[in-house]
Amino acid sequence: MKKPLSRKLSLVSLALLLLTVMPIACKVDVPPDRDVKIDGPQNLPVNPAFEMNPPIAKNVSIQKLDDKVNNLLVIADFGKGTIKSRYHAIQLTSGKVMLRDDGKGVDEIADDGKFSIAMHDDLEALEKDIEAVEKNLGQIEKEMAVGFKSREMVQRDVSFLKDIRLADFRKGGRIPPPPDGLCRSLLDVSAEHSLMVNSTSVTFSTETSGIRGWTFGTLLNNIANEGVTGVSASTLLKNILQIFLNDTVVNSDLAPARDHGIQVLIDLIERSSHPDPNSWDMSNWQEMPIDPYLLNMQLMAIVNRLDLRGNMGYGQINGGEGRFVFAMIAPNGDFVGNFILEYSIPIHTCAGLRAYAQQWYDLKNYPVGSPAYNTALKAITDVFTARNADPTRANGSALKVMRTNEFWLGDRGNWEMREFKLDPASHQFVLSTTAQEPAEKFNEASAIDTPPDVNNLVAWINAHEAEVLADHHSVPLAVEDQVTHAPVPFLGAKANVENGRWNAPGVAPETRHHFSLNTCTGCHRQETNNPGFLHVGQEFRPLSGFLTGIDAPDPVQPSITHHFNDLAFRANKLKGLLCTTCEQRPFLDLMDVLTFEVNAMVH
Repeated sequence: MKKPLSRKLSLVSLALLLLTVMPIACKVDVPPDRDVKIDGPQNLPVNPAFEMNPPIAKNVSIQKLDDKVNNLLVIADFGKGTIKSRYHAIQLTSGKVMLRDDGKGVDEIADDGKFSIAMHDDLEALEKDIEAVEKNLGQIEKEMAVGFKSREMVQRDVSFLKDIRLADFRKGGRIPPPPDGLCRSLLDVSAEHSLMVNSTSVTFSTETSGIRGWTFGTLLNNIANEGVTGVSASTLLKNILQIFLNDTVVNSDLAPARDHGIQVLIDLIERSSHPDPNSWDMSNWQEMPIDPYLLNMQLMAIVNRLDLRGNMGYGQINGGEGRFVFAMIAPNGDFVGNFILEYSIPIHTCAGLRAYAQQWYDLKNYPVGSPAYNTALKAITDVFTARNADPTRANGSALKVMRTNEFWLGDRGNWEMREFKLDPASHQFVLSTTAQEPAEKFNEASAIDTPPDVNNLVAWINAHEAEVLADHHSVPLAVEDQVTHAPVPFLGAKANVENGRWNAPGVAPETRHHFSLNTCTGCHRQETNNPGFLHVGQEFRPLSGFLTGIDAPDPVQPSITHHFNDLAFRANKLKGLLCTTCEQRPFLDLMDVLTFEVNAMVH
């Protein structure tokens, strides 16, 4: 892995360095008539489904054109048949552009999967970019040599960098476009400052006590948004406890009552000024006032998940996430599980999201947990935790989902993971299906599987193998039964992590791994070699190897080793966002869209 820079660059010095060494960040005037004129359907809309599952160009080449307006040819090879249309629309900040594969105009051969466009760029700046690659080849090769295929670390072939030659470009030859590797090499992301904030100087700071901004009670109050919804945080907490105390069926899968939740309830009511057990019982407990601030929740981490953003060339709905991880503490003081609040980032412009990423990055300028650091971090988290942070969502809250993973509320004492979402009608939580996790009976590794159900799982995975291998599949609510051909419910109401992994006999080993890694069960246990289950440990426990770096043997094929370092993966994604130009150079924005791989995994 790359060593940190020997000296830290301030924002000002970094900006100056980028301006002098990397002109890709300079603003240029682009002729107003730069829009591409093609014979294809100009009104072809951008496909919004591509925001989270975009086609990726396998190779891109550029060529200088003898035209003052559209002076640059860009050819993106997606592979034959990847894009079904002959025209491919992309929305840049500067406007929509259309790539073509119809054999007309600048496109040479129809239907070969190579989409072409003639566009305008500042050729003087582009030549300086190419020259910078040649001058800094070794530095860029080092930055790009180790990369990621989905979430796994891999060695990358960087031999193409030697083909980026200014002399060839000036002669009209086709060369690969200069990458942003030099920009990335100048950035030094601090994971503890900007990605996974779990220092006790933050999690035990004044913001995590009383009614301050990072307490579970305050966040729940903001989610309830009583002034708009009429639902109090107390009501919302009762709603959560009620779900745990009762059997709940979701998509035909039973999530059984977690009986020990009664002990949490008793403790909470007694500490909410009702010490007399004769003043209430289980028939009228919902009439008792409950103070959410008295629920024993300790903040464990504040997490930057901008790596979950979508491809902005096809939509700007998904700006990534911000998360709060809390430890649930039992009445006797024991750690018994987690509550994780996962928020969408309500920023929907390229420039806005890049500026927000800069705020996260700049946290490294302060000591972690210092008053200045905590103030800056609070301003960042307020963007997604404040009341009415996202008026388009239920309750006006930016909350996407609340996850729980606990081993104590149920009689069996097994780890169980659940998902709760806000209902726009009632403004309260409902138990939802668990993303990417089928019901337990479909898992050959579980104790309750049945052959017909396992066969249904195998058939679905094999039918969607390409998507599963790319980590872009979406486990559906129902699948086709292989005997009756009728739809049968598939997604489950919870994840039982004791199973450790997902088995599917008849599925290729690598495909099985990717499917299992995308589930809560696999990601938290055997697929990442994580016997402790938690990725963010309880107080004073280290982060999991999946986050910090681990070589994990495949649980089914031990001869295969998977290499993970998810904080490095997230740092790489943050660098990419910081190096995005956002309209200053439409050509460079197009390069980002053509090569940006979305992290569609929920973990």
